[in-house]
Amino acid sequence: MIFYDAENNHCRQTAFKLKEYFNQEIIDIRECLNNQKFQFYEENHLGFIIPVEKVTFSNDIELFFKNLNIQTNSYPYTYLIVCYNHTTGSIGKDVNTYMKEKNLALWAMYGLKDEHITDILTNIKAKKIGNYLKNSLPSILSIALKAYLKHRK
Repeated sequence: MIFYDAENNHCRQTAFKLKEYFNQEIIDIRECLNNQKFQFYEENHLGFIIPVEKVTFSNDIELFFKNLNIQTNSYPYTYLIVCYNHTTGSIGKDVNTYMKEKNLALWAMYGLKDEHITDILTNIKAKKIGNYLKNSLPSILSIALKAYLKHRK
């Protein structure tokens, strides 16, 4: 299961691409937020796709986790997939540090191509943990850290 922000065009496109590759159901995150009865009991869900601007990254993530009732350690390998405008440049050390503090795995991408999705699929299946910073592909910045999910917008 993949949760995404349907109001953001990039997130929507990414969600449909990942749906096809992972053969996963995709759900608009707003439906979850508006439905108090929605439970995140799916063992195999891959993560969330949300838009984040560089400047407000930490605040947006904090807000998300505050508003979604998800238990820490519920999903040992959950990936937060962040879509952002490539004009904002690299998300940098501040985000890397924040994600380490929150014990989350981050896949940040702009401009998904087939080989990038394959790369993500390979690494998610391998459940790679720790610092994984891939600079070889200019269209994707991948940072995977040990992932335990808390709460999100």
